[in-house]
Amino acid sequence: MVEINMKRLMGAAALICALAAAGPVDASPESRKLLIEGHGELSAGKYEEALKHFTAATQADANDAEAFYFQGATLNRLGRFPDALDRLQKAQSLGFNGPGLPFDTGWALLRLGRWIDAIVQLETFEKSIPGRGKTSEFLGEAYLGLKQYDRAETKLKEAMQRDVNLKPTSLLYLAALEVERKKLEAAAGYLETIQKESPESSIAQTLKTYRTGSRDPEKK
Repeated sequence: MVEINMKRLMGAAALICALAAAGPVDASPESRKLLIEGHGELSAGKYEEALKHFTAATQADANDAEAFYFQGATLNRLGRFPDALDRLQKAQSLGFNGPGLPFDTGWALLRLGRWIDAIVQLETFEKSIPGRGKTSEFLGEAYLGLKQYDRAETKLKEAMQRDVNLKPTSLLYLAALEVERKKLEAAAGYLETIQKESPESSIAQTLKTYRTGSRDPEKK
């Protein structure tokens, strides 16, 4: 019971900080309650449960911009990018201007293949909150989609410098980049680095199964 209450308190504190940055709060008490509960679930990685709370918040108050933002942010994390973009744009139209909006909007646009629009949003986020590795990685992906390989390489290497945990995914994108450049030896080098330096990562495990000639390690 104490642990559950503490999670709610931490979720409430994080939400208060986010909303304070976004501007004045005008939502209904019911929507506010649902937002706090949903944020606790979101912070715990319980995305489906969080989405239910945020969806209920938008139903409780159709003018609650923050509810639409958090709904969109959660949909991103569930991989439902068209729906995420719709909710994020709705939040913006209602006046939401929280610092996370351009990041989440850029994320959704990136996954929808809208490279230039994604870059605009992600660069906006970088200016307001600089130094995050994931921003660099997403920008690297977007530039790769535009076939601007030098810029993509710079951003992907920057992502690894900013956050060592992004090394496996960034190296994978660098390998894809070198394939596009027709530099297969360089691409293979990046893949070998993943397996050597991040052997427990899901990417390394997937590469290992392909190298053995089977997608299913149980099959021979």
